[in-house]
Amino acid sequence: MTDSDSDAYVAPSDPVEAFWKPLKAVHADHGYPSYPEISRGTGKKLPATTVHGWFKQGTVPRWEQLRLLLQFYGEPEHKWRLLWQEAYSAKSHRQREPGSETLPEAASAEAAPPGRDPFDCPDSDVVVSGPPENPGRVRSRWSSMRRRPALITAGVGLIVILATVGAVMVTSGWRPGPASSSGQVQMADGAGSPTGPAVPKGGCNRFEVTAQDLWLRDEHGSSLVELTQGELVNVKNRRNPAGLSYWYVTTDSGGQGWLDPRYLRPRCP
Repeated sequence: MTDSDSDAYVAPSDPVEAFWKPLKAVHADHGYPSYPEISRGTGKKLPATTVHGWFKQGTVPRWEQLRLLLQFYGEPEHKWRLLWQEAYSAKSHRQREPGSETLPEAASAEAAPPGRDPFDCPDSDVVVSGPPENPGRVRSRWSSMRRRPALITAGVGLIVILATVGAVMVTSGWRPGPASSSGQVQMADGAGSPTGPAVPKGGCNRFEVTAQDLWLRDEHGSSLVELTQGELVNVKNRRNPAGLSYWYVTTDSGGQGWLDPRYLRPRCP
């Protein structure tokens, strides 16, 4: 992009395409660097898989992520700010757009033809004016009705099995282990103890990273910065606003973000 391009800027019809076209050109001008090379060039703050997803799917990154990419290319940020704002706003608008009101083919096929009462039973003796119902659809409908008792029987059988298993587990003294605050099963970041930190009595906010590739993430789980094994963090918040089982921490080097607490070890006296 040149200064003249920025001065003569006109809002494009497709802001997302207008954002990615010059960005891919910059990528080409730098000799098509590999995604791992970009990740290393940003100090691993941008994972290679994340950058690959942007270029592959045309995803518009957040501004703080795009700044890291622009710094890698040596591009001035002010020339990209307006393009990014247009593209990011367009992406957000598309995600909020309601779905099509057109009925799917299967639902449309069930609509009553002109002149027929939609609640009329095809096997009744009542004659309704209009064209006859499609025989194939009638057979399909009654076949589905005949299958319903079998489905009900299978459902009842499953309930009985679950009740029996539950009774056996209760009588045997089994009790569930502690669950995460959100009730969700989280994917492990890497090697380390997945049992979670044993917090000493009286509370502890100082922890050591036990995983080999634990990542600081945003509140929704997107990777930000990789932490090293043995690095110390300070816990600031144990409740994730998105409902994930993450803790908000800061590092001694100034990093901050959310991480999986199962890979932490208390370091309090």
